Amino acid sequence: MEIQAKDRQTIFDLALKTTGCPEGAFDMALRSGHALSDTLDDGEILLYDSIADARVAERYHSACIDPATAPDGEPVCMGGIGYMCVEIDFCMS
Repeated sequence: MEIQAKDRQTIFDLALKTTGCPEGAFDMALRSGHALSDTLDDGEILLYDSIADARVAERYHSACIDPATAPDGEPVCMGGIGYMCVEIDFCMS
């Protein structure tokens, strides 16, 4: 069977949607000639064999869930209490 990748989707996203379990990513990567960490192109076709958890796969299908968890390339601005220095940008009174 085949599935077409959309923007920012990973092999794990597609495996959850099609096979119902993250373990399906290993088979999908092997069949499609990819590493698990490869960046997929929009419109790329990936192959998979079987559905491991039909309940999960049906839930993704019926609710039109299309996970896309790959980073978008935008720089991440780190901040918050863990990145503040006392008396520089975190003042105590």
